[in-house]
Parts: sequence; structure tokens; C-alpha cells
Amino acid sequence: MTNKNIADISTQRTSDKSHQMNSSDENELIKIKNSLRLIKRIVSTFIVLLAIILIGALGIYFYHHSSATKQVAVNPVPINIRGKVKFDVYFPVQSKLPNGYSLDINSFTANNVAVIYSVDFKSNIKLTFSIQQKPSPSDIQLFYSKYLPLHLIVNTPIGIGSIGVIGSQTVASLPTNTNSWVLITGPKNTNTNDLINILKSMKK
Repeated sequence: MTNKNIADISTQRTSDKSHQMNSSDENELIKIKNSLRLIKRIVSTFIVLLAIILIGALGIYFYHHSSATKQVAVNPVPINIRGKVKFDVYFPVQSKLPNGYSLDINSFTANNVAVIYSVDFKSNIKLTFSIQQKPSPSDIQLFYSKYLPLHLIVNTPIGIGSIGVIGSQTVASLPTNTNSWVLITGPKNTNTNDLINILKSMKK
């Protein structure tokens, strides 16, 4: 074998070896690229899932926060007033009151016996509300027979009410289905239909 043949063989082996190394490098590079793509997919999926969880958590938080705020907003009875009595404090829902009537949210007062507040109508007409512990059925019947022998019966979502006249005042009585007795007094010329709607607007 001549020196030239030996040189050619050596060159061929070096070329083959170099080719093998290049192929190995390419395979390694492909593996790295595939790994990077997989990592990117995992990270992207994790970010999406995290975003979904955060959005869901924020949605739940704002829903409960909004509900709590709304609940506070629709109950005009001050907390300190409610805390002074051991019975439910009912009030008329402003949106359900007849036109011209307005609950005076600054009029709430309380002692151990009753919670008192007012609803204003026009300029000088005022309805006074007294919420107190509901007496026994016999005491309520005694009240009706003695003070409201003639009265109009009104069915409401919270109990059966009555409207009549005592002296120079119109009186509405509503023993609720819970533990409270609602009494409303106003001028003798108070509109009966308005009082019916007011009774039906009461809630706690």
C-alpha cells in the first residue's frame, strides 16, 4: 500500500469521524430544542391555569363583597339600633313605597322596648313606626277588640295586618310571623291604599 493510499484512508476516516460528530451534535441540538419547546408548553399551561384560578378567586371575592355591601345598603336600620333590642326590626323598602313617601333614615331611635322611626309624605305629613316585641295572640286580640273593633284586614308576606282609626289617628297593626309587632300611626286622612302598600313593603 502506497503512502498516498494510506493518506487517503486516514483522510476518509477523519471525514467519517467528523460526520458522526456532526450528526451527534445535530441530534443533541434537536433534543435540546424539543426540551425547550416542552418546557415552554408546560410554563404556558401553568400560567394559563394560574390566571384562571386567580380570575375565579377574584370573581368569588368580588361576588361576596358585592353581596355583603348590597345587604348592608338595603338595610337602613343602624347596627347599634338593632343591637339594642331582642326582636327583628322591620322597615319599609324604599323602592316599594308609594310615590311621595320616603323613609327617614336619620329618624331611628331605640330603647329596650321599641324601635321608632318615621316615613315622610309631602311637607307636613308623617307616619310614625313603632317596632316592638310581639305580644301573645290573646293580647293582640284584646288590643283589636278594645281599640280597633272596626278594621280592614291586610294580607302581607310577613303576617296579617289591620288598618283602622283610633281617635284622630289612622293606625295600622301588623303582628309579624316572627317575634315583632309593627304599629304605624298617621293622620286620620292617611290614604288607606297607601298604608296597604306600605304594610306589604315591610321586611327585616
